[in-house]
Amino acid sequence: MRLISFDLQQSEFSTLKLLTFWTNNAIWAQDGSGIVYTEAPPATKLLLDHGMDKTSVIVSQSNYLCCDITRASDGVNYLFTSRDSDFDLQWLLEPYFKLDNSTSYEMLPIFSHHSETIFFVSKRSGRSQLYAQEMGKAARAISNFNSHLMIQNLALSTDDHHFLFSSGNQIYLFDQLGKEKTIDSSEQISHIDWLSENIFAISFQTKTGYQVKLYDIDFNLVQSLDSNWVRAFSDFSMPDITFLLDKTGKIYKTSISQPFKPDLVQNIEINPTNNFKMDRELIYEMDNLSGTMRIKNLNGIIVNEFSYLENLGFDVKDGKIIVGVKTHSSSELMSTLPQ
Repeated sequence: MRLISFDLQQSEFSTLKLLTFWTNNAIWAQDGSGIVYTEAPPATKLLLDHGMDKTSVIVSQSNYLCCDITRASDGVNYLFTSRDSDFDLQWLLEPYFKLDNSTSYEMLPIFSHHSETIFFVSKRSGRSQLYAQEMGKAARAISNFNSHLMIQNLALSTDDHHFLFSSGNQIYLFDQLGKEKTIDSSEQISHIDWLSENIFAISFQTKTGYQVKLYDIDFNLVQSLDSNWVRAFSDFSMPDITFLLDKTGKIYKTSISQPFKPDLVQNIEINPTNNFKMDRELIYEMDNLSGTMRIKNLNGIIVNEFSYLENLGFDVKDGKIIVGVKTHSSSELMSTLPQ
């Protein structure tokens, strides 16, 4: 991540500092030359960078510091906010089995394709790790990542052997034996979808739109789709079909094992910016603006609709819906002023 300044007189950008982690906020220090910013996740400290690789800690808290910092009027101190929130896994319809939630984040749930197991991301150990919970058992960690990752776009291969996810502009391939591969991307990663046991699609958000690329598990490029397509995805009940979403929101079907000839799927349309899943020929679409999930058939008819709280991911299997839902949120204004 880069900290960048803008010169109003010269109308020029310049890089102040290269960081190896994501920071929530950064401001000029009170002296006008240093920089104050939050540390790497879990972001419980405010750092003052004096330049020449000299950095000191000016605040250390137990809470997550996000997302505002400002200079106090006394010319010395700083005001900042902390945030405390909790996300739990919940069944949206009928409960399937008891979920093993903690007092920290549980998010990005996905179903196993071949067993009564869910996989998800949890911060219960202090860092984001992958967990598995089998029906009737406690959740167990299946990863041991040493660095603080901001895991997004978690996806599971059709044979349950490999996980894919993104963290920043890095793409991780992780198997249940603990083996890990990564590649870097120069573009923002929008979606990751498995299409078969060995092929997956990554949707990149570019300066001009979207670019969808298909890879194998060795990260070899299999196919690059033209700019008309926003996403390639699967309905795992129809393993021989690959579905495509175009930039107008229309869905097409094709096959990656045959010549690329997409056919329009009836009359359904989806907002290309919304998150959605397809299960047994039903589309489960999350409206990002209203927080509403709409279930549609392939004729575009809404067959069910649910409103719920802010979420961090959901998945669907055989009509069962699991969601990572915010259950608690609070924020506190704090300062470096003496108490």
